Amino acid sequence: MIRKALVRTSGMATRAAKLLNMSYKTFLYRVEKYCINYARQDESL
Repeated sequence: MIRKALVRTSGMATRAAKLLNMSYKTFLYRVEKYCINYARQDESL
């Protein structure tokens, strides 16, 4: 669910959190808890 939200928002955590109706802090906590790696697509330059 978290990974899908990150894919839909191109890795933008703030938007992914809003998509999942949770706070940004809660989102980051769950990303860390479940060891989900993400990076914004434009950071690959």
